[in-house]
Amino acid sequence: METTKNVEYAVVLIKSLNDTRPTKLENIAVAKGLSMAFMEQVARKLRQAGIIASFRGPGGGYVICDRKITFYDIERVMHEEREISPVIKPYMDQVNSVLKSIEI
Repeated sequence: METTKNVEYAVVLIKSLNDTRPTKLENIAVAKGLSMAFMEQVARKLRQAGIIASFRGPGGGYVICDRKITFYDIERVMHEEREISPVIKPYMDQVNSVLKSIEI
């Protein structure tokens, strides 16, 4: 299965966060050599979906919310407007089942 840049950035972001100490997006983008502007777009979608939370201020940044995150969750959030091919549509229940079993 081919992933998009949105999903790749989301996985990198989630794997770079923890649930206690806020991490700045800039630190992740610089360390991983990723676009800060694109990272901000991805973070906004994940925050709106409740997968990550943000805190303002000098000690601010992002933390991962206390929940199990699957590849399905990320695909759903990052591709909310994605149209499913008619060829794949009959198999989507199986595909989603597999994606739900992959924890990030």
